[in-house]
Amino acid sequence: FACYGFDVLVMRSTTEGLPRWTKEFVSNTNQQLKEQYSKAGIPFNYRNPMIINGGDGRHQHPTQCFLDLRTMLDIGNIQNIPLRGLPIALLNDIANSRVHSSIISVAPTLGLELHFAAPGRFGPRESQLEYLKAKGATFYNHGDDWEKAMRSSTIAIHSRPQKERVGKGEDLRTIKEWGCMTAERFEKLANQVPYLLHPRPVDSALFEEIHYSLRFHDADWSLFQASNGPYTRMALPAIGLDRMSIDYDFSTKKNTSLELSYLQLNVNNNSHAKAGLRSGHIEGDGIVIDHITAGRGRRLAGVLGFERENVPKTIAD
Repeated sequence: FACYGFDVLVMRSTTEGLPRWTKEFVSNTNQQLKEQYSKAGIPFNYRNPMIINGGDGRHQHPTQCFLDLRTMLDIGNIQNIPLRGLPIALLNDIANSRVHSSIISVAPTLGLELHFAAPGRFGPRESQLEYLKAKGATFYNHGDDWEKAMRSSTIAIHSRPQKERVGKGEDLRTIKEWGCMTAERFEKLANQVPYLLHPRPVDSALFEEIHYSLRFHDADWSLFQASNGPYTRMALPAIGLDRMSIDYDFSTKKNTSLELSYLQLNVNNNSHAKAGLRSGHIEGDGIVIDHITAGRGRRLAGVLGFERENVPKTIAD
């Protein structure tokens, strides 16, 4: 990867810290290559790629955090509530959720007020609480009282219980039932219902995370949240590579939505920006089709006519 001139490497790993290690390794490799090319008297054109962490173990999930913050700004704008001081409930598996871990890491900087609720030992880790205390953040640990946490919050972020995190003597089904969001539970909250967010996807077979009774509920904003994902994840590399600049002061201005016309984005004059940074397609560079079932790549290429036409392509199953 260090030798191929990539602009960006997006990583998702079960190993905590792997993206940071990769950044250091690729940077050191890039420097070594630069020195060797200089000694050989050859121009050096390899880039030092930007590393984006798409989630590493239970450590962090920065891209999800950015789109969650984008959604918080949108909801705060609806309620005319600034981000600073916005009460947020973190629910379910807080100890192991990298989504929650990322929110906790930025809470002191952004002044978020956190309300924790989780079954048993799945509450916030001691290290997380110590971090928040050291940073002077405002937080409340409500134990397993999900109702109190939700009544205290404008936004509730749910996380899925993970089978591999359940220990001996613990019942995964009981843990799932504790965290299952239903219309009936929301009715108990009366006029204190928070906006419900979830990193998605949710269990669409058994509805053990967000019940189907909430599918069209006014409080379920998880699909709106997911729709912020493409814009945010396109903006991050574009900003990091200086192909997009932001003229926006979060300390003085209210939020807008993060489409290319939002956040007062000024796109630099280059071919990629002119293409509108559309997902999967960049003018002059081709098309990327992913999430194809293993072994079906060539079949799809045939259906689309790529096998008959003289179309440059790479198929990786």
